[in-house]
Amino acid sequence: MIRLLAFFLIFLPVQGVSQRASETSTAEMRWLDRTTGELQTFILSVEEPVTIGPIDIHETSTVEMRWLDRTTGELQTFILSVEEPVTIGPIDIHLHSCRYPLEKIGFDAFALLSIYWAKDKAQLFNGWMVASSPALNALEHPRYDVWVLRCKIP
Repeated sequence: MIRLLAFFLIFLPVQGVSQRASETSTAEMRWLDRTTGELQTFILSVEEPVTIGPIDIHETSTVEMRWLDRTTGELQTFILSVEEPVTIGPIDIHLHSCRYPLEKIGFDAFALLSIYWAKDKAQLFNGWMVASSPALNALEHPRYDVWVLRCKIP
């Protein structure tokens, strides 16, 4: 609730600040429940209270991802399927689910992933990654970055 309030206060136009800011009366926000994978849209309006509506979600078993080794600069794009984990460098990546809103197939994908060290299977990441906001819930590692690009439609 605090994050929503902070976002609301930052993006509301302040009267008298500028001509352009006073013309803005609504903003759209998306909210992802990391435990259920439910994605919702919030419409913020100056004239009306906040309204929440569910978004139609489609699920696939394949995701397109990108991997970066910050030390060597190696960048690799790869396809990952639910039953086929991928080992890239010293990490194993497992896909559990890839979902996307029906109206925006490519950009708003979010995937449930588990990432492990290949040697000892120590877990580095477990959760949802969002394609449109890669830093929202990212793999926190000093050398490697992994992020979701889009769900692949069979």
